[in-house]
Amino acid sequence: MGGKYGKIRSEQASSILKFLQVSGEVTLSGLGYYITQVGRVQRPESHLGYRPLSWRNTANNLKGRGDVRIFRKNGSLRVKVTRQGLQRLESLENISLSPVNKAKWDRKWRFVIFDIPETDRKLRRIFRQRLRDLEFINLQRSVWISPYDSKSEVVKLCLAARFSKKSVLFFLVEHFDGEEKYRHRFHLPDESSR
Repeated sequence: MGGKYGKIRSEQASSILKFLQVSGEVTLSGLGYYITQVGRVQRPESHLGYRPLSWRNTANNLKGRGDVRIFRKNGSLRVKVTRQGLQRLESLENISLSPVNKAKWDRKWRFVIFDIPETDRKLRRIFRQRLRDLEFINLQRSVWISPYDSKSEVVKLCLAARFSKKSVLFFLVEHFDGEEKYRHRFHLPDESSR
């Protein structure tokens, strides 16, 4: 997500939100130092040692997105995670999905095509996993398919992650080139058995 201060680094953004979830609030100037120290204790191989200005810029972008609040207290700027920030971090992981109905195939394919920015890498990773939970398989880079009716569940995921309508597209398709391979993968009847 670009903005006045540049792109949000996904790893930094997740680290800030998780750290603030535990610590409550911290000074803006010490944010990167504290997270880096905690990261070194928890994961000595961690590469979270970005420059202090980089941490502040990411925090400012998170503020613009509404995920953190920056305020003055006792003469110093402090940063605190907002309810929206916590919800964004946890919503996709905790959403419950209805089981996929595999009873009878209607001979239609469901395609999900998405363009989720690099800055939301964690959300993109969780979204992919949730598509797998709905019995989607990866056709190409950001193109997933399933023969099972799951549009309402995909919509539920998009709403939980607050993805825009342009970020995730859902298509219902009767035929596509190379579908025989995917019929086999999903254990579906072939075209000759109609």
